[in-house]
Amino acid sequence: MTSPRQVIDNLVVGHDVAAAKFGDTRSVNVPGLRISVAAMVEALRRVAGDAVASRVKWKIDPVIDKIVQTWPPNFAPRLGPALGMSADTNFDDVVRAYIADDMPRA
Repeated sequence: MTSPRQVIDNLVVGHDVAAAKFGDTRSVNVPGLRISVAAMVEALRRVAGDAVASRVKWKIDPVIDKIVQTWPPNFAPRLGPALGMSADTNFDDVVRAYIADDMPRA
C-alpha cells in the first residue's frame, strides 16, 4: 500500500534520477506498506474514531477476491529503494494525510 503523498514523492524521485540508474528496465516496484485491511481499519479507528471506523462494512466480493488471490502476498522491491524511493512509515499517518489533503469538506 502506498499513499497518494508517497506516490507523488516517488514519482519525483523517478523523474529526477539519472536514466542510467534504471538499467535495462523502466518498470519499478516501489516500496510500500504491507498491511491487512483489518489493520487499516484499526488505524482509521485510532485516528478518526469509532464512529468513522464503524462505517466499514465487511463483505467479500467473489470477483475481486478471485483477482486478489492471484497477487503475491509478499515481494521485495529492489529497484525503487535503490533509486531512492521510500515507503510510508505507518498507516495512521496515511489516514491523517487523507484527512488533511483529500477529505471532502462539508
